[in-house]
Amino acid sequence: MKAPLRYDLMPSSCVNKEVLKFNRQMEKRVKSYSNTKLLDHGMDRLYYTAHRQHLNSAGKEVIMNKLAVLIRDIFVKNQLKPIHLPWIESMDGSDQDQRTGKIGIKCRDF
Repeated sequence: MKAPLRYDLMPSSCVNKEVLKFNRQMEKRVKSYSNTKLLDHGMDRLYYTAHRQHLNSAGKEVIMNKLAVLIRDIFVKNQLKPIHLPWIESMDGSDQDQRTGKIGIKCRDF
């Protein structure tokens, strides 16, 4: 999860600039690993308490819902479709096995 901004400080404060810098570095590092996800909460001041430093109940609910969706997406098994290959049987007997008399099956050329 990305680090949240400090709403008790000015947007131009050095702490908020460092938070933004940290979040950019996290995005770059996570991007190179396919088995990791980075949750971007993108929350407004509206989701913080009166002293602007902690999440209020609405903010906690938003985080909980976003985490639930992310976890569900990770654990839902993707339904894989089988690969269908067209097969034809050789009926002219040219591929007939001499010992067993079975007719060979060939894959159609593409």
